[in-house]
Amino acid sequence: MEVPDGHEKSSRSFGLPTRYILSILAFFGFVLNYMLRINMSIAIVAMVKRNESVHIGGSQNEEGEFSWDDKEQSLITGAFFWGYIFTQVPGGRLAEIFGSKYIFGLSIFFSGILTLLVPWASSENPTKLIAIRAGLGLLEGATYPSMHAMLAKWAPPTERSRITAIVYSGAQAGTVLTLPLVGAIISAWGWRPAFYIMGGLPAIWIVFWIIFVYDTPQSHPRIDSRERKYFEESFQGSGLHSNHQKVPWGKILTSSPFYAIIIAGLASNWGFWTLLTLLPTYMKTMLHYDIKQNSLLSAVPYLAMWFFGVSYGLVADRLKTHGILSTKNVRKLSSVLCLGLPAVALFAVTFVGDDPLPTLLIFTFAVGMSGAKYSSYLSNHIDIAPNYAGTLLGIANACSTIPGWLAPLVASSITNNHQTLTNWHEVFYISSGIYALGCGYFLIFAAGDVQIWNHESQSDSERIQSQ
Repeated sequence: MEVPDGHEKSSRSFGLPTRYILSILAFFGFVLNYMLRINMSIAIVAMVKRNESVHIGGSQNEEGEFSWDDKEQSLITGAFFWGYIFTQVPGGRLAEIFGSKYIFGLSIFFSGILTLLVPWASSENPTKLIAIRAGLGLLEGATYPSMHAMLAKWAPPTERSRITAIVYSGAQAGTVLTLPLVGAIISAWGWRPAFYIMGGLPAIWIVFWIIFVYDTPQSHPRIDSRERKYFEESFQGSGLHSNHQKVPWGKILTSSPFYAIIIAGLASNWGFWTLLTLLPTYMKTMLHYDIKQNSLLSAVPYLAMWFFGVSYGLVADRLKTHGILSTKNVRKLSSVLCLGLPAVALFAVTFVGDDPLPTLLIFTFAVGMSGAKYSSYLSNHIDIAPNYAGTLLGIANACSTIPGWLAPLVASSITNNHQTLTNWHEVFYISSGIYALGCGYFLIFAAGDVQIWNHESQSDSERIQSQ
């Protein structure tokens, strides 16, 4: 089967294959997704009163406005996940039935609207801000599952790792851009404009999304005939059906390969959110960087993750298409990179004390290697059940929201008013151990083939069980 290289003449937008137009716009969608969810992690440093004034850009600014203690701050940053958990499964299932275009697009757009309300809610009281953050999570909860349902139709098996990496690496690009951008905006104008600027960007993005993106290759009016044929050939025998089957819940919830995906996601998210939400605080209190230096240096590990994730996605596809490794072994190798190596790195960081250079290098390595997750468990839902990829990711991502609020809460309970290296080392030991457990479980139980229940309707399952 000939794979289009994306450079042939066609009537398609910008001369690119439609699957890569979608990938690029989805990439920017996830850039915005993460801008809107993590801007609070860096802005809160300037919003809260400290014992000492915050230094921004080399000059001393006034203290923050709000007297929130560490636990209140954890509630504010973690409230996002209270809402995020509830729309995971509905978002994925609705996308499988009705299409992903508007579910994904409107989730990003209305998340921007809520972000515009953050300065007002902050000035009112912490409860209103917590409610805004929970509402933001409620909207963004549908983004990953709906996108996975779309990728099941738009990412051919021979390009699955790279397209998944391109799309979801927008999360790291958003992190890389947000951390220094928020710091720069705060330095110039204060913390409020950071939310106004970022909250307005989705209104621009959604115009391009609506014009250029369609739910399936078959419904796209500008797809090239050669690319359409490529899709038809690529998805033959893939297990993907166009009809809307009922979900075989019993089969899914007793599937060992699916639990491997869930456990890997839990482990990965524990380490990821521990570092994402607390790295700015660690760099300020332990490494003594001001907010502008902090935001720039905090972004470096996520730049590495972005670059490595996309680059490794190309390698993973080649390992599969050239017959070097099976799909299952590509996913398992990737799990060693995205879970096993960060476990080693977070253990190693406890040996370097408060020396900033080796600390930053180790954090960069740990987070950078996490980019292999796009070619590991994050692609695996589509491998084992393309018909239910959105639903599976919704279930797995709902479970993975637990570390999003629990990991920072555990860490803050250890370090609350006791910012010492010993306490921080305890945080890193916990994260290292969870990474290692997740890696081991995935290596034992993960699969790479389409599961038989992917082809079953619920009525078929019921008949089999009743025999």
